[in-house]
Amino acid sequence: MDHTTISLIELVSNAKMQLDLLGYTEGSKKRYALMWDHFLLFAEQNGNIHFSKELGRLFLEKYCGIVGIKKLSQSQVFKVRTIIILSELLEFNCFRKCHQRVGQQSPPQFLNVLSKYEKQQQKKN
Repeated sequence: MDHTTISLIELVSNAKMQLDLLGYTEGSKKRYALMWDHFLLFAEQNGNIHFSKELGRLFLEKYCGIVGIKKLSQSQVFKVRTIIILSELLEFNCFRKCHQRVGQQSPPQFLNVLSKYEKQQQKKN
């Protein structure tokens, strides 16, 4: 994705499509969508139309009350994840599916290839 031209609204829309492609449940998709709606409103109120890690950090700090990454609750981890997804999607055009252990995740440069392979295998059942 072109970092300079994609709007935050378009980025969120792409993230929602990725959730569908990755087979997230309806409940999970609704949770992400609600959080991204809050993020879009926060961005708009602060005069931002593009994503940045700094904007994500400010949202987590000012809107969610999350400062740093020390001992987070499950709810806080989810909120941080919503921002990480947008960041990874913008940078790598894909993001890691949730519930993977850190040691089992692929390096970011392979995520796009892995995603295509997984889709191909799903088509083959």
